[in-house]
Amino acid sequence: MNFALIRTKVLLMTVVAGIVVLFSVIFSYSTISNLSENNTRVETEINTRTDTLNKLLTSFGYGHVIHNFKNLVLRGSDKYVGRIAKDAAIFNEALGKYRSLNITPAESDALKAIEKVFKQYISAVQTVAALHRNEKAVTQIDKSVKIDDSPALKGFEDLQKMIEQMQMEAGASTRGTITEVGTIVVAILVLLSLLIIALVWMMRRVTSLIGEVNNGIRVVADGDLTMKMPERRQKDEIGEIVGALNLMSNNLASTIRDINDNSISLEASSTELSSIAGQISTSSDSTVERSNSVASAAEEMNVNMNSVASAMEEATGNVDTVASAAEEMNASISGIVTDVDKAKESTDDAVTRADEVSENVKTLGQDAEEIGTVTETIAAISEKTNLL
Repeated sequence: MNFALIRTKVLLMTVVAGIVVLFSVIFSYSTISNLSENNTRVETEINTRTDTLNKLLTSFGYGHVIHNFKNLVLRGSDKYVGRIAKDAAIFNEALGKYRSLNITPAESDALKAIEKVFKQYISAVQTVAALHRNEKAVTQIDKSVKIDDSPALKGFEDLQKMIEQMQMEAGASTRGTITEVGTIVVAILVLLSLLIIALVWMMRRVTSLIGEVNNGIRVVADGDLTMKMPERRQKDEIGEIVGALNLMSNNLASTIRDINDNSISLEASSTELSSIAGQISTSSDSTVERSNSVASAAEEMNVNMNSVASAMEEATGNVDTVASAAEEMNASISGIVTDVDKAKESTDDAVTRADEVSENVKTLGQDAEEIGTVTETIAAISEKTNLL
């Protein structure tokens, strides 16, 4: 029996399970790799923004442009002009770097607001220096270069919030990706579990069916040919085995019924043949007895004929005619005796071959009838002889 169909099902489920496992591994690796790259990219962007923003804030804030500008207003020393120029270079470099990033329109607006205030300070440096050279009072200089820092402060605050928002979104995206990956992995594991369960169920089903077929074969082997296994709808190898087993059981039952019927017919024929052989044996015995009687009668008739012959030689003058007739009768009687002896030999041979008479019953019956006719003829002749 070729189990190609069952092997195909098992192989197909195994291949599907393998594909699912391979897909889950590839998907998990790809997702984790993409997640790692995305996290690295977002983290780099956030860190770059944070570092650049810190440079902008540092170069613009306390201890740098604004601080040096205040000192310039109060003291008028040229050294503060140099310091402001140095901080301005750092600020412009950081501003260009920030703008080179993939910034949003909101970030661009915040940078413009900061830059605008920064340029006001830079422009006011020369004014403050000129006022100090003209020996103007500090209060007068301060009123002349009054600058509103609030737009820049708000810009820095907005940028900081945007960076924090990016960090939160990146974290949420990471968590969402991890949740999605976890969901997909769980789904793949559930599918894989279902495939494994189906594969185990199929193997147990096949094993159970093979056990049922084995039990059915054992029942048939023990002689119970009435056993019939239920037909399966599935046209697979197990269904073919069940169909072949039921067909074998039916064929064996039919063969045994034929053998039983033939045995009964043979027994009846044997009984009939034995009865016929008994009848033939009885007929043969009867024929032998009649043959013996005929032989005795023939011998007695021979003696009587001898007496008749002697009497006729002495009693009548027509001796020649009587003698001639007696000779003819004697010859006939001798022939009859010879026929009787042959009949007796045939009867003895028939008795000896009683076991073979089944094929010659009709012929033997005809021979018996002919012997009976001859015997009756001899008896009639004997009676006529006695009358003479």
